[in-house]
Amino acid sequence: MWQGLNIYSGVTFLDPKLKDTANASTSNKQVVGVPKVQANLLAEYSLPSIPEWVYSANVHYTGKRAANDTNTSYASSYTTWDLGTRYTTKVSNVPTTFRVVVNNVFDKHYWASIFPSGTDGDNGSPSAFIGGGREVRASVTFDF
Repeated sequence: MWQGLNIYSGVTFLDPKLKDTANASTSNKQVVGVPKVQANLLAEYSLPSIPEWVYSANVHYTGKRAANDTNTSYASSYTTWDLGTRYTTKVSNVPTTFRVVVNNVFDKHYWASIFPSGTDGDNGSPSAFIGGGREVRASVTFDF
C-alpha cells in the first residue's frame, strides 16, 4: 500500500539568547532573526506502474522571530508549500531528468531573513528581506 512513498522530515528546536551584550536591555533576549522552531516535511510518491514519474509535496515552517534586539517587535511565523514532479528517462542513451516545481504554491508573503545590525546586542537597526513569491521552475538534467 505504501510502495512508492518516501517521507523525509526535520525539525530544529533552539533557545537563541543574547549573552554578555553591550546594552543591558538586550541581555538574555532572543537573537534577532533566529526562530525557536523550524520544520520541514517532504513527501515523494511514484506509482508502482510508473516509477520513473515522481510527485512531491514539501512544507516548510519557520516560527516567529525577534525583529529587534530588545524583542519588542517580531516577524510572524510562516508556512510555505512547494509542489513538484520529475520524470527520469534516457535521451540518446543519456540518463535524463525533467523537473517542474512550484515554490510557495499559496503565494505566502513573509520575511525570509532578518539580520541584526551588529553582533554585540547594541540595539541598532536590523535588516530584513522579503521571501520569494510563487515561482514556477522547470529544468532538464543530463547525467554524462
